[in-house]
Amino acid sequence: MTFSDIPGKEDIKQQLVSLVKQDKLPHAILFLGPEGSGKLAMAIALANYVQCMDKQEHNVCQACSACQKALKNIHPDIHFTYPVGKLGSKARKDITSIDFLKHWRTRLDVSPYISLDSWQAAMGDTNTAPNINTTECKNILHHLSLQTFEGSHKVQIIWQSQFLGKEGNRLLKLIEEPTPNTLLILIAEHEEGLLNTIVSRCQIFKMKPFTDAEIVDYTATKGIKVTERELFLANGNLCAALQFKDGAQVEYSDLVLNWMRVSWQSHPDHVFPFIDNLMGLGKEERLMFIQYSIHFFRQYLIYIYTKDHNKVRLVDKEKDIILKMVKIIDYHKATQILEKLEEGLVLLNRNINAKIMFTKYTLYFGEVLKSAA
Repeated sequence: MTFSDIPGKEDIKQQLVSLVKQDKLPHAILFLGPEGSGKLAMAIALANYVQCMDKQEHNVCQACSACQKALKNIHPDIHFTYPVGKLGSKARKDITSIDFLKHWRTRLDVSPYISLDSWQAAMGDTNTAPNINTTECKNILHHLSLQTFEGSHKVQIIWQSQFLGKEGNRLLKLIEEPTPNTLLILIAEHEEGLLNTIVSRCQIFKMKPFTDAEIVDYTATKGIKVTERELFLANGNLCAALQFKDGAQVEYSDLVLNWMRVSWQSHPDHVFPFIDNLMGLGKEERLMFIQYSIHFFRQYLIYIYTKDHNKVRLVDKEKDIILKMVKIIDYHKATQILEKLEEGLVLLNRNINAKIMFTKYTLYFGEVLKSAA
């Protein structure tokens, strides 16, 4: 991965290159931004640029021995840490990133735009909540205490660093008193979950979502043609856009409308068949349905607030559904529904019982819809 492989983000690329050239690159960096905004890609590109033995004006040379290894994600002085799940009968406290290194490199070979869900699927474990444990943190300290093998720096990339939790305290001394030529790169979607003591000691680079044009251009290079609806659903998330198949459109709008109808009725004869239908979807499809529902209601709120169809990122069919719902669901009710959907996305990712959750939410939505405006 090189800087030129990343669409857009020219301001951040130029800033990073300038810091390296001036030998002012901080020893601790935090890339913050929503899923699919290119944080991991940028971290890898920076690590590769740091190690390059013949740096070009804006990019790596791609020809030196360091580049040859870094571009294959096998450079001995670039270390990766990421949340991991179960591995056979091995105790969770002993499972570290090295146990899944082959899976990680294989996934990076496909794309550096990785969601947590896709990583869990790559590990072959979608049911266990992943973590970064004490043993992993000790390994990080060990790696960075050694001399470099052949590169100019020891680089440690920690993807989804919010999974460090309190274990991040173990890295504080390293951040405060780094060993020579050490670069620690943390990656997270938001500051919540990260220790304030760590955040305050890092130089933060905030990554914005990709533009529609950047997504269209980049996916085209991968042989993927995103439709207007898929572009709206991706909403700047390149991880999501890369999962779309050429010409395939996700049709969840009717399902959302039906969910609201069933919730309004709140009758067992309608609720339970609807829930059974949802349970017929796979886990990934249920997650996509919740993600779509969140997207729909966010756009719904924009329409209620602005009354301007041009500001709503929905296709015409979905806008027609808004017009059907707006007489019943006001701003306050839509906000309550959206808050519950966002909570549901977190719970589904934590492997809560989906049937119980959807049943509970359906009844809750019914109460919201029937409440006084």
